[in-house]
Amino acid sequence: MELSPILAQFWGILLIVICGGLLFKKNLYENIVKAAQNEGFLFLYGLIDLIIGALSISFYNIWAFNFEGVITLFGWATLLKGIVAFVFPQVSLALLNTFKEKSVFIRVCTLFFLLLGIYLLYIGLTS
Repeated sequence: MELSPILAQFWGILLIVICGGLLFKKNLYENIVKAAQNEGFLFLYGLIDLIIGALSISFYNIWAFNFEGVITLFGWATLLKGIVAFVFPQVSLALLNTFKEKSVFIRVCTLFFLLLGIYLLYIGLTS
C-alpha cells in the first residue's frame, strides 16, 4: 500500500480536529497559551512535535506541487516547530503571545488549515 494516502488521511484528521476545536471553542487558544507558560508543557509539546516530524520526513520526503508536497511540508514544519519548542521554549512562548493579540488572523489561518485538512482527508480516502 502506498504511504501518501495514509499520511494525507493522518494530516487531514489532525488538521480537522485541531482547527475545528480552535474555531468552535473560543477559549481554547487562550488555554493553550496559559498551559505553555509551564516549561514541562513546552518540553512535552516539543518532544511530540520532534517525534511526529522526524517520523514523517524519515518515511516520506517527496517535494512536489500537489498534496504530496503539502504532506512533506507539514512534516518539516512539525519538525522545526518541535526543535524550536524543545531548544528555544521562550521563542515559542513569545510567538504564541504575539499571535494571541491577533484573533482575526488566527481565525482566518485556522479556517484555511481546516479546509486544507478536509482536502487532505478527501484525497487520502479517494486515492
